[in-house]
Amino acid sequence: MKLGRGSVASLRHVPWLLLMWSLLAGSGLASNPPRKPRIRTITAFVRIDATHYQAQFQQSLNMLRAAKRLFERGGYEVQTIRITTQPFSEYIRGLSEAQALQLFRAMDDLRAKESFYLNIGPLLIAKQEDDN
Repeated sequence: MKLGRGSVASLRHVPWLLLMWSLLAGSGLASNPPRKPRIRTITAFVRIDATHYQAQFQQSLNMLRAAKRLFERGGYEVQTIRITTQPFSEYIRGLSEAQALQLFRAMDDLRAKESFYLNIGPLLIAKQEDDN
């Protein structure tokens, strides 16, 4: 169909085209691209040593923040960054209860200061027995 000035076909289609355009414009589909999903968290899994955790956390935070910036430049919203450790029973082994609590408090202070989420790992990981 050829649509030209003054043709019956063009006049007949104008209301439908205007209606479609107004629906698209009103919905935001005509002018706004689809919103990218939010990223809940970017997580670094770190096997820490109780005597060097600050340096290990700082190195991980540098990497996490760089990754967050890259995602944000790509149009994604990153809600949080997180560090997750191995089971805490592994890195408090040999410490007294007071030393372990002091370590956890110091790790929590660092978490608050540096604004990240910290998962200190599970108590232990159960060993799976082979069924064979």
